[in-house]
Amino acid sequence: MAPAIALMRALEMLAVGIQATNVAFDLDYGSVSAFTAMFRRSFGIRSTSYFSEKQEPNVAS
Repeated sequence: MAPAIALMRALEMLAVGIQATNVAFDLDYGSVSAFTAMFRRSFGIRSTSYFSEKQEPNVAS
């Protein structure tokens, strides 16, 4: 699977509550640490924090 497609699939899986461990193995990463390192390099945040971070709504003043 192409890296960009794997990232998109990982986001989809994490969004519905699938644990990062299961995402890593479902997407054929050699280890959970390999998956989490790739995720952090790509998004600058841990996969376990990606959907738990509260973001301010973008409201025009």
